[in-house]
Amino acid sequence: MGLFVNDTPFMIRLREHFLVSTIHGQPVRQDMWLPTPMYERIPQFWFLLGLLFIATGLLLGFEFVLTFWYMAIGIASASFGAGIFLTRLRHRMDTRGVAEAPVPAEPAPEEPENAEPARADDAE
Repeated sequence: MGLFVNDTPFMIRLREHFLVSTIHGQPVRQDMWLPTPMYERIPQFWFLLGLLFIATGLLLGFEFVLTFWYMAIGIASASFGAGIFLTRLRHRMDTRGVAEAPVPAEPAPEEPENAEPARADDAE
């Protein structure tokens, strides 16, 4: 499959689970960058899509042939979104050090008021 952009051939091939593009026969790695608000809402999108599939399946009723597929896709999408959310949450808790609450420092023991300060001569 060839596509010409600005008079240069641009070819896309799928190799080893990566989208590799070649310009004049040289492979070029392309990373995909998403804006932060969009990246943060991906789990919510999958979960909402799953809920919509489940609701559509319930609305159609179980006598409709594709209802089971709607329900299966809905459950898979919702669990995928929840899995992404929990994975990110667990990773953020581990990397930021907020997995456990900080332990308060123990107070120093109080000395009695009538105690005399220790002298260096008394230690011998």
